Amino acid sequence: MSLALLLALALNAQAADETSLWSRHAVGVGLYPSGAIVDSRIQVRTPMHRSESILFRDTYAGIGLRGAASPAFVDIGPRISLAPIDILDVDIQGSWHGYYGGPFGLLPYEEPGSKLSVVRDTRADEIVAASAFTLSVAPTLKLKVGPIVAFDSWMVEAWSIQRPHDRTSEGERGGEIAEDYVYEPYRDLVIGWRDVVVEHQAAVAYVLLPGEDGAKLWIGPTFRDRWATGSGDRSTALGAMVIWRPGTATAVPTVVVQVLPYLRDADRVGRAPCIQAQVSWTLDDPVRR
Repeated sequence: MSLALLLALALNAQAADETSLWSRHAVGVGLYPSGAIVDSRIQVRTPMHRSESILFRDTYAGIGLRGAASPAFVDIGPRISLAPIDILDVDIQGSWHGYYGGPFGLLPYEEPGSKLSVVRDTRADEIVAASAFTLSVAPTLKLKVGPIVAFDSWMVEAWSIQRPHDRTSEGERGGEIAEDYVYEPYRDLVIGWRDVVVEHQAAVAYVLLPGEDGAKLWIGPTFRDRWATGSGDRSTALGAMVIWRPGTATAVPTVVVQVLPYLRDADRVGRAPCIQAQVSWTLDDPVRR
């Protein structure tokens, strides 16, 4: 799932007026590539400089944890969020990733390409378990002019994946896997064992329903580009995004759906578009003193 699905929700968010316990819980599914994920983030957030200026009404700083689980991996790590001005958010995330063996996990590659599931399924016996560490920085610029909202989000993520060892025919541990690259299922990219992945997503949406006292409905085009600087694998897509929330009660979720035909990709151009859907709940309760 794309991180930008979560970032899009911040466009209409308002920070608490005092130190608060903020959390967001999301469930996402995707097709082409297929996947599912449960993502939870929890932070203590406190206001930064506030004023009547349109740039300083909802500033905040937050620190906490992010955890996620999918059929292929689990992630956990600390997360820092900063909004020094209302139109700019910056998230800094450190994570440990654990990839399962068996039918899920990491698949070694000699070069980018041949990453469709129909190809990967024929190599299921080559999938390996491994752990990885990442450090990412993700700034997001947000704008709202009348019924038009927009965001421009970047993420730069440094990867260090533990290179597993081969197994001999007798099941004994052999040397390190020789392939220089590996298929990472969350990014849907073939990346190096040590690599830097960049993701850029931008969107412009028309506000059909504002959601301030009732339902929220936004719709508009979105563009996503992600690439691994080491392996050279790149995937670019352009499509549409819909954000819908049927009410304002805490229990009512926000639903984000995006459909993205591929413009550039080693395997997916001309095939089925990337389809992603996410349901999320956000809580922001004052900390009692």
